[in-house]
Amino acid sequence: MRYRADLHCYLCSRSAATLEWEGSTPGAVMVTRPGMAIGEMAAHEARRVRCVRCGGPTFIEEIEQVRQPAMVTIEPARRGRPRKVDKDRELEQEQALLARIA
Repeated sequence: MRYRADLHCYLCSRSAATLEWEGSTPGAVMVTRPGMAIGEMAAHEARRVRCVRCGGPTFIEEIEQVRQPAMVTIEPARRGRPRKVDKDRELEQEQALLARIA
């Protein structure tokens, strides 16, 4: 499972960076800063990230889990009036899909 955290500046209160890491390897953190390249850092180095605009210290605002989007294949529509058996089957498939997503 992936996690994402936003770093905000104490001085100017702008978003300084975004941290992303795998739950299984919390020591390796991907740091995304505005106007700079994406880089990988160790967790103790990411604590020292400064604001790009004013150079102020940063703090973690919120940590959230990143969910992977579910891939759904949509079949092309068939011509003509659908059979009653097909409607029941499609309704069951749709309910099963909604149960998996929720």
